[in-house]
Amino acid sequence: MLYLFAAVVVAAFITDVRKMIIPNGLTAFAAVAGVTGHWLREGWPGLLFAGAGLATGFALLIGLYAAGALGAGDVKLFAGIGAMMGTSFVFQSTLYSLLFAGLIGLLIAVFRRLTLQVAGKMAYWLILFSFREHRLRLHEFRQMSSIRFPFMYAVLPGVAVAWLYSPLPL
Repeated sequence: MLYLFAAVVVAAFITDVRKMIIPNGLTAFAAVAGVTGHWLREGWPGLLFAGAGLATGFALLIGLYAAGALGAGDVKLFAGIGAMMGTSFVFQSTLYSLLFAGLIGLLIAVFRRLTLQVAGKMAYWLILFSFREHRLRLHEFRQMSSIRFPFMYAVLPGVAVAWLYSPLPL
């Protein structure tokens, strides 16, 4: 399952970087392979393992999709990752990927000399959110096309770090 999982992540990376899309067929394959593989090898406990992982991967990113920060393909990919690798792994992968995404966004802002502009918008957004005068305006922050990049730039190292620190057999 690990090598199949690695192939799915690499294929998603290549298509997302080239076309800014993760194919539905790839994400569906990941989910079905995870659920079916665990069910056939482990029975009902495997089915529960894969189902919980799928639900966790979906739930962790659906809010970011709703806010416009990620695409639907990213959400479905993490559901597939959860089905293949389980709840703990998908949680770790999500955490590391979001940390890498923040770092990449910061580096883009610094290299494009947008640090003050981005910091100003973030401060404005946090002030509005903390005083609850307006609804969360993440979509306005997202509209800054100068800091947008394929999320897979962050997912690939995030998954690699999760894999490195997971007690998974090769």
